[in-house]
Amino acid sequence: MDRSQSASASSSSGTGGPKPRIKSFSRLSTLSSTRGAGVDGFTFPLQTADEIERLEVAVREDRTLWNQYVEYLRDKKTEIMDIPSVMKLLFLDEALDGYNFNGIQGRKMQKRPLKMYAIFIDCMLDAWAEYTVEVLCKTVEDAIRKTHFRHSKRVYRAKKALEEEKLIFEPKTIYLGHQQSPH
Repeated sequence: MDRSQSASASSSSGTGGPKPRIKSFSRLSTLSSTRGAGVDGFTFPLQTADEIERLEVAVREDRTLWNQYVEYLRDKKTEIMDIPSVMKLLFLDEALDGYNFNGIQGRKMQKRPLKMYAIFIDCMLDAWAEYTVEVLCKTVEDAIRKTHFRHSKRVYRAKKALEEEKLIFEPKTIYLGHQQSPH
């Protein structure tokens, strides 16, 4: 017996109380799917680098997913919203930590170059035709710098909070000068 049948059976049992309202699951799923179409198989914001890589591969291999992602980008960017704000909706800062625009990181470990990713350049150009390649690349590069700054700031604050917590809860030995042995 499904929910609608059990609801009608319990309401007709003669309790005299008000009939419970049960919304149809198919109607709810229809409403939620029309509120903000996404990309099949992905939940935004993407939380890990693996999810970013998976989206990149999926978009390159499947034109339907490419079109869904482009449409999702169009839906998310309003006239008053800039690209860095849209990127915050698409990717967690932590997920973008291993990336930068060119892939060059100086002497440190190399990062993955966003300029080589369709989800960061080609799809965004399809979605936001008002941008030239140069302007979009510069804007994405600036957005990535902002994500790195926010991520670094969060890491710094978390470390600082741990240090302060450690200072509060660790027993301290206080020395009041030279102490002589009791001999």
